[in-house]
Amino acid sequence: MTLRLFVMLNYVHDRSDVDIFKNSVPKLMDHSSFSILSNSTVMPSVNSAVFHAYAYGTAFWYGLRGACRVYDPLMVVGWFRPPSQVMLEANDLELYNVRNDGWCLITLALILISFTNAVPLSPAPKAIHSADAPKALKSNRSNGALPYAKAAVAATVFHHITTGIGAYQHYKLDSHYNTSMGIGVWGNVWLTLTGLFTLAYLQSGLGDEDIEKVVKKVK
Repeated sequence: MTLRLFVMLNYVHDRSDVDIFKNSVPKLMDHSSFSILSNSTVMPSVNSAVFHAYAYGTAFWYGLRGACRVYDPLMVVGWFRPPSQVMLEANDLELYNVRNDGWCLITLALILISFTNAVPLSPAPKAIHSADAPKALKSNRSNGALPYAKAAVAATVFHHITTGIGAYQHYKLDSHYNTSMGIGVWGNVWLTLTGLFTLAYLQSGLGDEDIEKVVKKVK
């Protein structure tokens, strides 16, 4: 029993794993002992931390841009209108497209946040036999939101590149350049680079270790 408990402990990596473990071995320890285990063993992997940093940062960028477009599309049209056209009034089609673009950006932000599992959508894990716990714990770890991380990052990098190219078409022209276009170009360059770094890091598998182990190695 002691050996089995030791093996199972090595498979406990995150909060959902702890829940399965708790349901699997209720007779091996009392509640107070398990509380200590829950607080001491839950530690995200480096991959998870890197992905969450990129996802929350990009979601903030999308959310900020989207909120401005939804709140005051006329203001946003003024930001992006070329200096040579500042006297033109925005028409209904422009305002519609800007506000619609804002809702799309907010939707992208919400999708990214959902991939971080900030709001758990999966049902609570069912109790399993203790002999099957290691396999179940490993399966549960691989079936979370993180397996979709690379696809989510790749899709957002594509969006950063394409919107950056669009902004550059005005940025490169003296008659069309303004501060908003500069922010659009360099903001998307930065997000593209961070997205490519995140994608490469997730693909490399270097971040599979728990953060706690990495910190101990650094010390």
